[in-house]
Amino acid sequence: MKRIEAIISPTKVDQVCAILENVGYPSVTISNVEGRGSKKGSERKIRGITYTVPFVEEKRVVLVVKDKEVDGIMKAIREAACTGKTGDGMIFVSSMDNAMSIRTGETGETAV
Repeated sequence: MKRIEAIISPTKVDQVCAILENVGYPSVTISNVEGRGSKKGSERKIRGITYTVPFVEEKRVVLVVKDKEVDGIMKAIREAACTGKTGDGMIFVSSMDNAMSIRTGETGETAV
């Protein structure tokens, strides 16, 4: 099993969730995150005063998938989230040793 974590623009969450549902993965965890990469924050003008905001607000999408489905899921997320501009985000993949459904007690890939 693999854990896929995508950091994406908040404006792309609906598209990413829709495409994940279309490929058979409707279960995701979404959280608000802040960070900076190559964009290094942003400038905002409020009441005529320009403020530098050091971090960019983004969304984190997390799901656990079967090993054989990782490439397809990554491709689907990229397809939905990509604008071709700086700040589109990143996708990270890490190994998961085990998982357990609290309700059923199933473990491993059958729990996913």
